[in-house]
Amino acid sequence: MKTFNARLFICLPLFLLLAVALLLFAVYRQAAGLEEGYFETVRSGLAARDFLMRDLVSEYIRRGEYEKLRAYCARAAKQMDMRVTVIDGDGKILAESENDPHFMENHLERPEIAAALAGTASGATRYSSTLGTDMSYYAMPIVVDGKNYCIRTAVGSARLGVLLKQAFRTILLAGIIGALVAAGLAFYLFRLVTHPLDQLRRAAEKVAHGDYDVSLPVPANGEIRTLAIALNAMSEELKAKLAKITRERNERDAILSSMTEGVILVKGNGIIKRWNRAAETMFRFSGSPDAELSFAAVTGSRELIRLTEEAKNSDTICEAELSLNMPDGERSFIARAGRLNLGEKRRPGVLLVLTDITVIRKLEEFRRDFIADVSHEIKTPLTSIVAAVETLESAQGDPEAQTRFLKIITQQATRLNALVQDILSLSNLEHKRLSPDSEMADFAVEGVLREALELCRPRAEEKKIRLNLEISENMTVCGDARLLEQAVVNLIDNAVKYSSENSEVDITLRRTDDGLVRIDVADHGIGIAKEHQERVFERFYRVDKARSRKLGGTGLGLAIVKHVALFHGGRAGVVSEPGKGSDFYIQFPQKRAGNA
Repeated sequence: MKTFNARLFICLPLFLLLAVALLLFAVYRQAAGLEEGYFETVRSGLAARDFLMRDLVSEYIRRGEYEKLRAYCARAAKQMDMRVTVIDGDGKILAESENDPHFMENHLERPEIAAALAGTASGATRYSSTLGTDMSYYAMPIVVDGKNYCIRTAVGSARLGVLLKQAFRTILLAGIIGALVAAGLAFYLFRLVTHPLDQLRRAAEKVAHGDYDVSLPVPANGEIRTLAIALNAMSEELKAKLAKITRERNERDAILSSMTEGVILVKGNGIIKRWNRAAETMFRFSGSPDAELSFAAVTGSRELIRLTEEAKNSDTICEAELSLNMPDGERSFIARAGRLNLGEKRRPGVLLVLTDITVIRKLEEFRRDFIADVSHEIKTPLTSIVAAVETLESAQGDPEAQTRFLKIITQQATRLNALVQDILSLSNLEHKRLSPDSEMADFAVEGVLREALELCRPRAEEKKIRLNLEISENMTVCGDARLLEQAVVNLIDNAVKYSSENSEVDITLRRTDDGLVRIDVADHGIGIAKEHQERVFERFYRVDKARSRKLGGTGLGLAIVKHVALFHGGRAGVVSEPGKGSDFYIQFPQKRAGNA
């Protein structure tokens, strides 16, 4: 009974506080409704006055008697205690009862005037910068000789607003005082009635829910004091141990998260207990720490399952190099698995560490292919040169044969030189792209295209191929003009090589929809099949090896184009169809990201 009475005493002030709040809300809503009703009545009166004045105002406007119109507006405003304004279709003030219209700003932006000039009568209530007070406005459209005008009347509305604000301020002040009194009374009763044991109970509940920063209140005397001291000591001990566990867990999670190797801890029943971010990225899975994810379902690899089973029965680390079909394609891994005792009887767990060596294997394969390709490309002209030299030694006294074989030596030496120069260009491009100190300068793309065009024109004229240059916009970019010219020359040269005689090559410069600079070199030649289009920018890749060598290519031209595009922060591509020609393009931003 005593507890019930105490709670009743505490609740009464709270009910009082709620009643005061509801009263304030009701008064506020009533005041807002009253104010809106008042303004609506005012606007209705203004509409009636506009209607009465409309015909006479229209007549003055029709006759162009603006001085009489202003005098009429002044008389009407004085007689009906209001403000009158007449505005033409452009928002210009023709007549005004309070001010000289010549010194007033254009009123076209006023909402009620814009609506009236559009043919709809409209009203508004707002502060007038001209008169320095709140005003209620109503504008009515007028059509004179097919032209739109409007007449606007206004009356001051500050009086009601002031009264309502004063009344609401008084009620609000009374409500705040009442709320403070109620709050003070509730606080006093709460401190007076609540038993210290209740405080102790609530604090103990917080500790039980993991809030170890709570300090339990200790009464001045009594048996509860001993209990409170013991609970405080227990809370501090729990807090210290939890902090240590949390710190160790954070350190472990930080180490796992920073590792590039995928780490997966598998329980004896095949459920993943823990994993790091690298493992999530490798296998494209995610889940909460409490989620039960099947190792077999996540990895989908028999080789990994076999390796983990082998590790469970071995006292050493089991290691294997595997090729796995991952969500982003086949990848190579070195997998290491070791047995762990996770507290499960007869079912040891396994710690699996996966190191992705796909890039290393691709680089090794690329190195082998590059060496093989370079060796093959160098071997062919060297063989021709050696054979020509040997033939020259036995062709003494035959000037015609000597001339022919010297020509062969010169051609093959030129081919070797071009190959070496292209390899050096690629190496230089890769160094520039990786170096933050690459030289960049502003230059006009049109000038680069015209220079490239002139360099390629003699060869095009030999095959009677017309080079067409179309520039939609001359853009200035930040980059390396020499490299861009080299790339464009390579594209035009390729287009000329693989185009038939008496055809055309179109070179265009334009800006893409996403603001990139794009250079297209389109021919009407043999085209490229779909399966070759993604690989034509690789080093030494040729669609038709026999024809490429016959035309004198090194196989590095398009690779250089790709690296020039990458150097400028863009990319190179091709759109082609066999028999219908090819469109090679480079697109890049006006400023490379590192130089923006």
